[in-house]
Amino acid sequence: MAGDDKTPAGVRQTVNGRLLDQAIRRQVYLLRFGSGAVKDTLRFLDERLFDELIAILSARLSRIEQRGVDLGPVTTDRIRQMVQETSALLRVRMNDAGRRVRQVAGDLAGIEAEAAVKAMQRLSPTGLDLQFRTLQLSQLQTILDTGINGTPLDSWFDKLGQDTVARIEQQIGIGIATGETNEQVIRRIRGTRAGGYMDGVLGGTRRQAQTVVRTTMNHVSTQTRQRTYAANPDLVKGVQWVSTLDTRTSDVCKARDGKVYPLDKGPRPPAHPNCRSTVTPVLKSWRELGFQAKDVPPATRASMDGQVPASVSYGDWLNDQTPDRQDEALGRRRAELFRAGKISVEDLVRQDGKPLTIEQLRELD
Repeated sequence: MAGDDKTPAGVRQTVNGRLLDQAIRRQVYLLRFGSGAVKDTLRFLDERLFDELIAILSARLSRIEQRGVDLGPVTTDRIRQMVQETSALLRVRMNDAGRRVRQVAGDLAGIEAEAAVKAMQRLSPTGLDLQFRTLQLSQLQTILDTGINGTPLDSWFDKLGQDTVARIEQQIGIGIATGETNEQVIRRIRGTRAGGYMDGVLGGTRRQAQTVVRTTMNHVSTQTRQRTYAANPDLVKGVQWVSTLDTRTSDVCKARDGKVYPLDKGPRPPAHPNCRSTVTPVLKSWRELGFQAKDVPPATRASMDGQVPASVSYGDWLNDQTPDRQDEALGRRRAELFRAGKISVEDLVRQDGKPLTIEQLRELD
């Protein structure tokens, strides 16, 4: 990781404070990783689904036009056949896309389980000799099987395909009823080059896919951390909600930022689609762990006091990072403008700079 750590002004230099700093920094890279997963999914849909889908629709619409268009049963039956073929293709390709995302999410769960334990081990005083437990493979599998809000990932992609079919069928029906040309119908389904192909039916599919993938990555990351902390109840007494505080933060995440919840109670991110919040552990104090004052060095007593750190906004955290880390988070050019005071953090913090791969995310620890 580039650069050296600086002491964030808004973070108390206790063990829990350093864990909060680590959680904010980690979330920056996880959001970039999520952007990479989104990019890979959209590339797959473009190459393996959308082009083939448009080819099928164009050919089918041309045959309908050649044989004559009416509003009777013949045309209706041809439209039904076209919708069936479209639906079959979407079902297969969305299933493939879901498997790809699940594989990436599985890799992420393994990395996050290790990273959560490493952070607690690295930042806890060595003199206390604390032993943290890591999740087993079966526990990680449960996270993937459960899915967002109890809905498995496969079901989200299946619904995405069904929604796309319904919108396509609607646009075809409108086009035929109003006498539009095939080109006009296809344009409203595919979108336009001027609109970046986001102004058609498939643009809506892309946006939905982005939301599913981003939310899945945050769900898997947060649940992995949460279950890692819950597996260590003798050392961890709760979790603190950490929101990405900028102009895009939702009201519910603003309200929950900094709040501490018991290990087995309270809400957990994602709070909504595209949620960027996370959680950080709150470790017990040396007294709560059963150590006597005579057995704990003064420095450890001060750092291992169990106190909950105050909330820190992303802007506060970013202001106190080294130039190298600011460049990593924002990109060099935007970071230079930020340091020069020409733009504020609200103007530039998207936290989706150059996407990270699973290998790069693993190397960060």
